[in-house]
Amino acid sequence: MKNTKFQIAIAVVLAAFAGCLGALGAERWLGSKEPVGLHDFVHERLNLTADQEEELDLLEERYAI
Repeated sequence: MKNTKFQIAIAVVLAAFAGCLGALGAERWLGSKEPVGLHDFVHERLNLTADQEEELDLLEERYAI
């Protein structure tokens, strides 16, 4: 009976360790290299007209922290 509890404890520890390694590996190899913020997305990736850019600049000035 003692041996079974020990084996279960070892299995739980190994599973937790494998989960941590999997999470770290996924973050390293599958994670985004260059996070894109909303500000960059709006200014660089959207094709805004000059009027929209001007309105956006006014909004940014009004709500700047």
